[in-house]
Parts: sequence; structure tokens; C-alpha cells
Amino acid sequence: MLMGLFSRLLNFQTGSIPLEDFFTEIVAFWFESNPNFLHAWLQHVHALDEKDIYSHVDTQKSFPALEHHTKDSRPDMVIELVGDTCQDIVFLESKIGSSEGGNQLQRYAEILANLSGYRHKTLIYITRDFEPKDKSVIFQDVSQHQIKFKQLRWYQFYQFLSLYKETTLTREICSFMEENEMGHSSQFSDTDIQALANFPQALKLMDVTMRGKVTQRFEEVTGQKQTRNNALKQLLDYGNYNIVAGMPTGKWFCCLGFLLQSTHIAAPLTVALWLGAEPKSAHKFEIVAMMQAVCSQRGWRGTELTTSLQAKPRIFREQSLQTFLSEEDQISAIQDFFMKALAELQEIQKQYKHLPWSAY
Repeated sequence: MLMGLFSRLLNFQTGSIPLEDFFTEIVAFWFESNPNFLHAWLQHVHALDEKDIYSHVDTQKSFPALEHHTKDSRPDMVIELVGDTCQDIVFLESKIGSSEGGNQLQRYAEILANLSGYRHKTLIYITRDFEPKDKSVIFQDVSQHQIKFKQLRWYQFYQFLSLYKETTLTREICSFMEENEMGHSSQFSDTDIQALANFPQALKLMDVTMRGKVTQRFEEVTGQKQTRNNALKQLLDYGNYNIVAGMPTGKWFCCLGFLLQSTHIAAPLTVALWLGAEPKSAHKFEIVAMMQAVCSQRGWRGTELTTSLQAKPRIFREQSLQTFLSEEDQISAIQDFFMKALAELQEIQKQYKHLPWSAY
């Protein structure tokens, strides 16, 4: 299938732009270019009750921390709506494959509550995945009468956009959303039903591939015991079937398994071993330097290999699952790949032994 324009542009950036930020800019441009659509959508989700208004859209706008906050707040999108006699404001926070940061929505609600001069204030939390929120937690220090909270899914936006008059831009936005699993239908298709029927067998094959000598070797290299429940939790939480070893001293981790979905758009289904660091890792500078060197010297794939505050650097030793289909014994071939990747990881550990590799 031909990749859409936005996917190609994002790939051209070699992973330096987070998917969520990239898509936020696309939607913000669409809103700015098509205010009638923006107003119609806000009315559709009950975040707007005026018709004759002017709108202005900002992205990544910073708001100073309140006295009890530990950092400034930066919603993905800020929409200001100005009518003849009133002014409204909307904070929109988007998540695609990630979840809410620590007390993020609560901070945004408190920031909104402290803004003056607005008639209505709305906080929209729109996600690709199901992530229900408790309003009593978000508004524990703010009156719910001051702010409207709307929790939405990106597929709902996709469905609304699909009903709008078709243009080249709307086609590209819809294509990008489909490629990133934001444009799914609310109906089961024949393909979905077939996939569900085949899933138990696929799960067994993944288990057989990862268990035994592969898991044993992973435990030896990472120093952390594994159970099947770990892989199932990864599948439920992140959509990938893998085992994981955390390295809490450096706030980073090592995973091995099947990448069933990825924020790297062009990536097919792959088997992989990968390393990742959290945004607030105290060793981020050294870890990113190592990751950059590994990508350059060993041919691993890297994403977000910067030391910026929001970056989540990752490197992958991976191979497309498709390449194993010609093997007579596919399970053994994939296991061989995992074992070689673990041997390479052990070499990297020795080369960069100053990094906090310990699982404890």
C-alpha cells in the first residue's frame, strides 16, 4: 500500500519528531485553515455553543507553573474562541500510543481555573487508545463548574472528518490516521473477525519462540527473571508482545519480542530487541550518546535520539517477520535472531560498562 504524504514526511525526519507532536501540528494547521470545521467539531463534542466567532489556534504554548506545581504546563493545543460579547478557551491534550504524564490533566485544569477573562473553559483529552479518566481526580482542587472536561478518542475525530467535504488535505489526514490506528471503524470487519480467530494460534507461536533458551539468555544478560504475565501485560498496555527488564537506576529498559505496533510509521511487524530511556532519565546524555554510536556503528534503528526534555530515545535491533516466512523452521530462525541480538547486547554492555545496566 502506498504510504501517505504525512507518513513519508515524518519518516524523512528520521524519528527526531515525536508522532504526537507531528500530528498535533497537522490538526492545528487544519483547524486554522478551516475554522468552520473547527467550530462544527467543537459544537459536535459540546465544547462550543456560539456560531459567529473568531478562533485562534496555538500549539505547544507554555503556561507558567502555579505555586504548587513543579514545572510549567504546555498543552498540545490551545484554542481561543472570541465572539461579540464573550471569549472562550480550550486546552486540547493528545495521546497516541502513550498515556497521561504525572498529574498532567490536573495541572491543566488548575491552569485553566486560574485564567481570567474567559466565559467558558474546556479541557479536551483525546487519545488513540482507551484510557478512562476520573474527573474527581482531575478536579480535586478545582470546581467542576468552572471547567468542562471532554474525553474523546481519535477515531471519533476521524469519523467526523470523513463526513466533511473531501479535499487532498482531508484525504492525507485520514490516510495518516489510518496508518497510525487512529481511524478504525466502530464496526468489526471480516478481516477483524479472521484476525481474532487466528490470534490464539499466533500467541502460542510467539510464546514458543520466546520461551526456553531465549528467555533464559535474556535473564542472564539483563539479570532479571521473566514470566509469561510480563509479556501479556506488555501486550495489554503497549500493544507489543515482549519481555522487559527495567534498569531503574538509569530509568531505562531493555525489551525483546514482537513489535506488533510502532510509532515508526513505516515499520512492518518485526521481531526485535530494543533499548529505551525515559524522558527524565538522569543518565540521558550518556545513554543517548551510546545509542547514537550503536546506530552508527552497528546499524540499529534509532528514534528520538536527542536529550530534549520530552524525548523518549529508543534503539532497535530488528528484523521483519516477513523475512522468516521462507525458513523451513521459522521458530528456530527467529530464536537464532534473538540469541544473536542478545550476544550483541552483551558486547554493547561491555563496551559501555560505565552505564547503569543493573536491574536493581
